[in-house]
Amino acid sequence: MNERALYDRFHELKRQRHCVFETDAGEAVTSPGMPLWIRLREGTDARPFFCAFLREWPGALHQLVAEGEAARACAQAYAHKTGAAFTTKEMVAYMLPGEVGLPDGGGVLHLPETVADCVTVLQWIKLFREEAFGEVPPPIREEGVAPPQGEAYPPLYLWQSAPGGVPMAMGSISPGEDIRRLNLVFTPKENRRKGYGRALVAALCGVVRGEGKMPVLYTYGDNTGAMRLYAGLGFVEAGRLVEVTFIRP
Repeated sequence: MNERALYDRFHELKRQRHCVFETDAGEAVTSPGMPLWIRLREGTDARPFFCAFLREWPGALHQLVAEGEAARACAQAYAHKTGAAFTTKEMVAYMLPGEVGLPDGGGVLHLPETVADCVTVLQWIKLFREEAFGEVPPPIREEGVAPPQGEAYPPLYLWQSAPGGVPMAMGSISPGEDIRRLNLVFTPKENRRKGYGRALVAALCGVVRGEGKMPVLYTYGDNTGAMRLYAGLGFVEAGRLVEVTFIRP
């Protein structure tokens, strides 16, 4: 189960079948706008596999994710081929074992239903991407924003301390078979250190467990606050990966 939690995003991309490269040495999968995820067989030399992938890959790479030394070997190979510089960031995968009890954090979850909810979600996603990835997305325009509808939206929840109250935090749940991954876990700065993030995560885990599945998630290794929160809720580390970001010359 540790391996499934560690590579949950990999398996999700593989199910979507956007781009899959496979040899006896391992697999590489990606989709538009997403990092390339690499999963190698044990004992495999990453560089020959990655060079074989590059011979088949038509475009530039922005990011890749793999286990430690494999990620660095692939990054060095791509830098040598293209002249791109790169940075690395450690990712930590967590899973919540079934025997761990969840606290009752109070509050309620609800799906975005109104235009105001939709604007809040868009604003918080923008802030999340600025904090997590250093991106500067375009400003949110409220004109013409419609309430979220369709299959893409139900997994994303707003948390509020009481029914009908003001949303305090946000999180989403990705689809999965035996496990489901929490994503976009975000509490605005003005709402932090009040227990809202802990209550949100506990409530999301309750939803996942209600389906008979196990909650998993990723965070960055330098996000010590999030790591303390997850450990305090009973999450255990499933493994670590390295995310490589390339900087084109």
